[in-house]
Amino acid sequence: MRYLSLFGWGFLIYAAMYFLFSILGRYDLMGGDASVVAGLFMCVVLSLAAGLSLRARSVFDVLPYSISWAFVMAAMDGFLSVPVFGLGAMLDWHLWIGYSIVALVPLAAPLLQHAASSRGMSVGL
Repeated sequence: MRYLSLFGWGFLIYAAMYFLFSILGRYDLMGGDASVVAGLFMCVVLSLAAGLSLRARSVFDVLPYSISWAFVMAAMDGFLSVPVFGLGAMLDWHLWIGYSIVALVPLAAPLLQHAASSRGMSVGL
């Protein structure tokens, strides 16, 4: 098991999402549908990129990584958000949707790689 991939992508996805929402908040763009769509798009793209970077052959090879990425994100939210906003911050359903995306979207990576290789194409980072 590659420990940099096991934890690194979780930190990277969290940092990118934190950066996106910091910028949106700075320019008063939070709270609208556009910020939700931008966050979902970034979360899906980064999660899929993380899954593709593993070059795994099966969904079961990706699963421990994607679950650890979701746990890293939840831990980072716990360390950074709870002291400022309280424990109620962890009850926001948007967070749990994000954790679910990070845990589930990378599972599509082996399927995409298999479909692309069967057509003679290359998918990956």
